[in-house]
Amino acid sequence: VRNCTFTNDRIWLKADKYVSYVNGNETRKENLCPCKWSEIFGTPITTFGALTTALDAAPTDGTATAIVLGDNINVPSELEISSEKNITLHLNGHTLAINATSDGLVNRGILTIVNGTIEGNTNSYVIMNEEDATMTIDACSVGGPVYNLGNMTVVNDSELTTDAAERAALICGDD
Repeated sequence: VRNCTFTNDRIWLKADKYVSYVNGNETRKENLCPCKWSEIFGTPITTFGALTTALDAAPTDGTATAIVLGDNINVPSELEISSEKNITLHLNGHTLAINATSDGLVNRGILTIVNGTIEGNTNSYVIMNEEDATMTIDACSVGGPVYNLGNMTVVNDSELTTDAAERAALICGDD
């Protein structure tokens, strides 16, 4: 980046390649496809605002985008993965606490949720996987109802439970 003035504000950059130079010599070169928004500069996501910004900034051409959490995050309103997006959400051992007044995490695209916990305190569904959407839950614990109309895979000892009676929480839509 040349001829720019930076402030203390966080800056999100999208690039296909990252190359760093020290004293005119290339020190690091990295292909950033698939895009890794939260990994490019080693800044995992730690707030709801940063999470929504990263989701909004993800490409709409189906390019795989990894978003990595660096802390537990409270989700006070619906999070949407639009149909053009391909998101891998690395919970990184952390918790997404869904406290939305409607559905929590709504997937209309391709979504993989890896290694963490999603817990819900919502009036509707903790996760809704819409028709024609694809979702994989990998090594996660999901507490609360999951509504699936699309393609859904649960792998690597993932658990879907409700708080009441520790029973399965998957609700499948009509064919």
